[in-house]
Amino acid sequence: MHSLEEPFQELELPSSHVPRKRSVPVRLVTFYLLVVLVFVGFAMRMVSLQTSVEANYELLSDENRLRLVRENAPRGLIYDRNGVPLVRNIPSYNVTAIPAYVSEDDDAAQQEYTLLSQLIDAPVATTTNLEAGSGSKYLFQSPGSRDLSEPSPASVEINHSLGIKEIIESATTFEPYQPTLIKADVSREVALKVEEMRPFLEGIQIEVVPIRDYPTGDLTSHLVGYMGPLPNESYLEYGYDEDDRVGYAGVEAVFEAELSGHKGETQIEVDVAGKPIRDVGHAKSPVAGLNVHLTIDLDLQAAAYDAISKILDIVDRRWGIKLEQGVVIAMDPRDGQILAMVSIPNYDNNRFASYIDLDYYQSLLENIYNPLVNHAITGQYPPGSTFKLVTASGALQDQVVNIDTWIEGEGTVHLENKYAPNDPGQAQPFYCWYREGHGHLNIVGAIAQSCNIFFYKVGGGFPEDRLDGLGEQSLAQYAEQFGYGANTGIELTGEATGHIPTARWKRLTYGESWSTGDTYNMAVGQGFVTATPLQVLNMAATVANGGTLYQPSIVHHLSDATGSVTRVDDEGNRTLVTDELGNPILYPSSEEEMSLVFEPEVIRWLEVDPENIALVQEGMRQAVADGTAEHLSLDEYGIHVAAKTGTAEFCDSLSIRRGWCREGWPLPTHAWTVAYAPYESPEIAVMAFVYNGGEGSAIAVPIVREFLESYFEIEN
Repeated sequence: MHSLEEPFQELELPSSHVPRKRSVPVRLVTFYLLVVLVFVGFAMRMVSLQTSVEANYELLSDENRLRLVRENAPRGLIYDRNGVPLVRNIPSYNVTAIPAYVSEDDDAAQQEYTLLSQLIDAPVATTTNLEAGSGSKYLFQSPGSRDLSEPSPASVEINHSLGIKEIIESATTFEPYQPTLIKADVSREVALKVEEMRPFLEGIQIEVVPIRDYPTGDLTSHLVGYMGPLPNESYLEYGYDEDDRVGYAGVEAVFEAELSGHKGETQIEVDVAGKPIRDVGHAKSPVAGLNVHLTIDLDLQAAAYDAISKILDIVDRRWGIKLEQGVVIAMDPRDGQILAMVSIPNYDNNRFASYIDLDYYQSLLENIYNPLVNHAITGQYPPGSTFKLVTASGALQDQVVNIDTWIEGEGTVHLENKYAPNDPGQAQPFYCWYREGHGHLNIVGAIAQSCNIFFYKVGGGFPEDRLDGLGEQSLAQYAEQFGYGANTGIELTGEATGHIPTARWKRLTYGESWSTGDTYNMAVGQGFVTATPLQVLNMAATVANGGTLYQPSIVHHLSDATGSVTRVDDEGNRTLVTDELGNPILYPSSEEEMSLVFEPEVIRWLEVDPENIALVQEGMRQAVADGTAEHLSLDEYGIHVAAKTGTAEFCDSLSIRRGWCREGWPLPTHAWTVAYAPYESPEIAVMAFVYNGGEGSAIAVPIVREFLESYFEIEN
């Protein structure tokens, strides 16, 4: 049986029909290789994306969906020495809008803008107005850098204020889901009205934020200060935001870092449009600012203000003389604590709590007596006869005089012209305030009677009495020992140094040689000598305590949110102050706790022997017992007071403009008085200064007496 394949086994096919083995084209091979390489590249890229690049993209993704929201820390408070609040944080109501939630319909949005405008009294569209210029805010950083007799520089600029519509439209482009400020610090009534109308105000809400409230207002404004917007962008480098407010003057400025605390940060998740979805967690909790406890006693502060206000009001009513600038300061001479510091005219810092009231601010700038300036530390005036305490101390220490030295105090002396010694007409007359003369005086009597002639001779010498005198160099050295010509270091901005002249200074400044007449004037606190009221008080306190020059201080201690006394080092690190058992000190009250909390700082000890200081003290006591300050006597109440009066001639640019300096007329005078009590064991030192106040014994003495009566609780 044959298979079907057999017939074909013997069949021979033509060679042309035998199939040949074909080769693969080169281009096809190249194509296959390219395909393989592409897929290999894709594979490697996928591996790369899932491994080495994954972390970078994950980071970028997190940056897009996660956001840090900064949380303000509660700002610290400011108290007087007895715990009375001088500053509080109170709620303020801001009207804000979330642009993404505002109606997209133009007509509906316009209706919302109009309604909101009526409720909060804000323009719908952009308006143009005048505001205090940016340069004005720098006035409070260094007020001592200009002539205080000139009015403050008014800087007013044209400002284009965006309306509600423009504010919302601008914010829609950048952060549509973030609250945008429409109007700050509206009243509670307005805030309630806006809340009531919220069904008709899509995207509008009320935000509650804290602002400063100053319960004591103008009574303590020069000490406490106030707050304002960031003066420059450098604050942003220290963690501030653009809409933050910082201290501009007083303690608010000096202790800005301690009061502000540290902001917290919360991490939230947002969608692609920036809309918050949920909180992810706290990255950092806010740290509350520290509280500042001042050495100021609010009752004594009020007593000082009432004393100067009362006397100046009496002068105005009785004699029609309006005195508008003055200072009263009280200090504990045992450690330099400032108990009261009043400078008039003053200002109400509540007017700057949330924004600057332009009309009020402009009125302050235009006041020639500079209400914004704390004249207690910034004003530089000739100290007059109060400076004789320096001259007396130096003359005793350098043995120019002693207790047994008696000098004739004529009403007038003539200093011969060294270039024409034989021509009496060329001699320069120097007068005593008492033209009839005080007769023979020793150092104690000269201080008590404030005899100019005595101190002319002691300071600059007098050949007729064979007296060489202390000389200008020694006068300058002793003045510097008492703190003149340098900052005291008090914790306030804008402190001036005053000026103690030297022969070299006069040569460089005026191109003239120093004369004996210059020394005469210097010896009685006139001529080129200037000082701040605080320096004059510190001098008297140094005499009262026997020769220790303390750094005046208005800050007693700091405390944290729990009330524990806290110290801060130069790097901002906080440490609690503890008692002997290691327990934190809360609200120090006992003398022992006070000594642990407040540490007085000594600037220097006078190079004056105690017995010489004692003679100066005796002279101040005699000034009250039977001298120029006799109206300060509280002997009938068992309180012995020591004091020194001063009447200082002056002629500055303000007095020239006011017509007080006229040729042939007596120069106008400032009124000074410094005092301390009790004489046997001083616990209070006080000074009063009145610009253009006339005689110290007539104007400043009554102010000091009023204050001392309040301090010792004398009803008169």
